[in-house]
Amino acid sequence: MNEFFTAIQPALASAAVTIVTAVVAALGAYAVKFIAAKRDEAVSRLGLLEYQRKYAAAESAWKAVDEYFRITPTVVKTVETTMEKFRVEIKKVLPGVSDTEIDALRLAVAGAVNAGREAISPPVTETAPDMVSAANGNVEGVNASDTTGAD
Repeated sequence: MNEFFTAIQPALASAAVTIVTAVVAALGAYAVKFIAAKRDEAVSRLGLLEYQRKYAAAESAWKAVDEYFRITPTVVKTVETTMEKFRVEIKKVLPGVSDTEIDALRLAVAGAVNAGREAISPPVTETAPDMVSAANGNVEGVNASDTTGAD
């Protein structure tokens, strides 16, 4: 019986090494996937935290602008002056923010603040063909079928 084990011992050792190598390789591949998934989760969490930080700053700037126009009656409040004041206020808090990010944050905060409010402009009641035919009928001295613009 000893001779039998002595004869198969190299084969058993080789098989054991192969099995251990396969298990280590599988565990290594799983570990790499797990670490990559955790890294991606951390990156997206940091991205979300950064967005939340910027959004909170934008809300604060929005409230500061709203308060500025509320307590300063001599300032004329227009869309342009409000947007510029918001841009100035948010750059105080977030100096490196781009104009595109400022616009996106302003729209996000405006959407949250104005949620549930009625639209400022009345709904359009005319359809586009009606508007075109009305416009063509109101043009004097021009043939509506003449698209060249020549006399």
